[in-house]
Amino acid sequence: MRSVEIRRIPLWPIAKIGFIVSFIVMFIIMLLYTSLFASLIGSALSMLGGSDVGMPGTIGGFALVVLGIFTAFVMSIIQTLIMLLVVVIYNVIANGMGGIMLELRDWDLPEAVVVSEDELHEPETIPDGEGGDPSEF
Repeated sequence: MRSVEIRRIPLWPIAKIGFIVSFIVMFIIMLLYTSLFASLIGSALSMLGGSDVGMPGTIGGFALVVLGIFTAFVMSIIQTLIMLLVVVIYNVIANGMGGIMLELRDWDLPEAVVVSEDELHEPETIPDGEGGDPSEF
C-alpha cells in the first residue's frame, strides 16, 4: 500500500469541468422548468378564458429556450464560483494542516520505466540481415 496526500487542487481544471457539467445539468433542469411553466400558464389562461390556449406559438417557445439557456448560464457561473471558493478554502487548510490521504495498492500505480542516459542518446541499430536494402523503399 502506498499513501498519497492531496495537498493542492488546481483551480483551472475545476473551473472548466465544473462549469461544463453545471451548465449541462442546469440547462436540462431549466428546460423542464420552462416547459412546466408554459403548461401552467396555458392551463391558467384556459381556465380564465374558457378556450384551450396551450403553449404559446413559435416566438413563445423560442423565448422559453432562450430563458432556459440564459438561466442555466447564470446559475452555472454562480455554482462554478462556489466550487472555486471551496477549492481555495481547501488549498489554504491543506497547506496548513495537511491534505486528504489516499491509500493506493501497488497494482493501482503504473510501473516506472527507468532509462539510462546512454540509452537515450544511442541510435537504434538494426541487426545484419533484418534491415533489408534501403534502395528498395
